[in-house]
Amino acid sequence: MSELNVSQFLATRLRAACDALCESCAVMPGEAFVRPPGGAGAPGPSMADLVAECVSLNVWAAQAFRSRAAPGGLPAVPAPIADPDEAAIALMQAANALAMTVAGFPEHLWGTHTVNRVTGEPVTWAELADYPCQEMARSRGQADCLRRIADL
Repeated sequence: MSELNVSQFLATRLRAACDALCESCAVMPGEAFVRPPGGAGAPGPSMADLVAECVSLNVWAAQAFRSRAAPGGLPAVPAPIADPDEAAIALMQAANALAMTVAGFPEHLWGTHTVNRVTGEPVTWAELADYPCQEMARSRGQADCLRRIADL
């Protein structure tokens, strides 16, 4: 039986989550991409907002892994990119930068703890690497709902 390489596993998981969210971007009509679920002025994030949040989270996490310390505070969310293709490119760049950083992370550190500077809670580096995956998967689910609403 082969050993699991945690670094490669998590890097692959990050890229797969990004690819799935980018697929959702690709099938979202342009006007629906920037429209909140209930229309202009309605509560809830648009698909462009969700992608911007994921870009920000991936950049924030890459910084944490490069410095070996989670940055303080919430990641700054950039202005949403209105064009679905350009937003997907920004997401791919951010996720790939994180995946490359994670792929090079030392195996012996995955189970060690750092502090999530947002919550103040201890987390393992593996948990911190998985968080952007979870958020991209959640955003993809929301994106699929937004697309169905747009199709109505």
